[in-house]
Amino acid sequence: MGYKCFLSSKYRSLEKERNEALGAIADLGNESVAMEHFVVQSNERNFSDISMLIDKSDVLILLLGPEFGYVPDKTTGKSMTQMEYEYALKKKKKICAIKLPSYLELKKRYDGDRAALTEEELRQVGFVESVQSPKEVEEDKGVYRIICQFNATMLELDKQKEEAAWKKECKKYDFSGKWYTVHTSAKDPGYLRVGTADIVQRFDKEHYRELNVNAKNYDVQIKRGTLQKDAKGNILMVDSGRETSWYADYELYIRTQQQIVGVYIARRPFESTFENEIDKPVERQYGVHEFLIDPNDVSVLKGTFRNAADPYKEEEASNHKAGEIRLYRKQKDRDAYVFKMIKDKKVVLKK
Repeated sequence: MGYKCFLSSKYRSLEKERNEALGAIADLGNESVAMEHFVVQSNERNFSDISMLIDKSDVLILLLGPEFGYVPDKTTGKSMTQMEYEYALKKKKKICAIKLPSYLELKKRYDGDRAALTEEELRQVGFVESVQSPKEVEEDKGVYRIICQFNATMLELDKQKEEAAWKKECKKYDFSGKWYTVHTSAKDPGYLRVGTADIVQRFDKEHYRELNVNAKNYDVQIKRGTLQKDAKGNILMVDSGRETSWYADYELYIRTQQQIVGVYIARRPFESTFENEIDKPVERQYGVHEFLIDPNDVSVLKGTFRNAADPYKEEEASNHKAGEIRLYRKQKDRDAYVFKMIKDKKVVLKK
C-alpha cells in the first residue's frame, strides 16, 4: 500500500512542476492530495479544512518557487504554503521539500543585491531558507527523480522500523548463541550425555525459522573421576575422551503449537551401551529432535530425540535409541537439572 502525499506549493505559476510531481506520485503507486482534486476556502478561518487533509496524509511534498504566495491572514504574514509546511512539521509528517530552479535564481539575486528584491521576494527567501533539509533540482535530477528517491528512502526507513518492531516483539524467538545440552532416557537410566550446542539463526522475518546447530556431547562417568562435588554446589565434569559430535537443521513453528523440529546427524567414534546392549561406533547416525517452546520461559528448550532406525539393518532397528534432550541458556541451570536427576535417581551414573 502506497503513501498519501499532500502536494503543497503556489498553484498557477507552478502548474508544470506540480504536474511532474503528481505524475511521480501516481507512478509510485501513491495517492495524491492536491488542490487539483478538491476545493477549500483559502483563508485562515478555514485552514482547519487543509489541516485535516494533512493529518490524513503521510507525506508533505513541498515545491518551493520564487513567489511567496497568498497570505490569508495579514496579521501573521504567513503564506498558505508556509502554513501548510509548518503544520506538517509540527505534526511530524515526512516532508520532501524541493527548491525549484526559479527559486535558485531568486536566491542568486538575493545573495548579489538583496536591496533590489521586493518585499514578497524577501519573504519567500526568508521562508525557504528556514525549511529543513530541502533538495535542489539539478540538470540531471528533476522534481520527478527527487520524489522517487525520497520515496525509496521512506520505504527503506519504514522497512527498518518494521524490522525493529518485529525484532522487539519476537525477541523471545531468538535462539542464536551457545546452549548447554543434556541427553537422558527413561529407557536407560544409565544414559547421560552433557555438552554444548551452538545455534546459528539469521534473526529476520524471512529467515528466523531456520536454525543450524553444531554440537558436542560427552559421557559423564564416576569411574573416570568425571564428577566433582563440593558442599555448596556441584560442578559437572565430562569425559572429553568420549565425544559425540552432531549437527542439525531445525525449523521453528510458532503459528499454532510453538515448537522446533529438525533432523540431526551424529558421529560417535567409540563403542557405548544402551539398555545393556552394545551400541557400536557410528559415522553417520540420523535422528529427529522435537522441542516444545514455552513462550514464558525460553531459557530452556525441552524436547525429545529418537534415532532413525534403518529398516534394512536389523541391529539398528532393534536398538532404536530415544529419550529426552534439553538445551539451557546457562550452564549452571543445566548442571542443576542434571544433579537433581541424579539425586532423584532418575539417572544412575555408570560405574
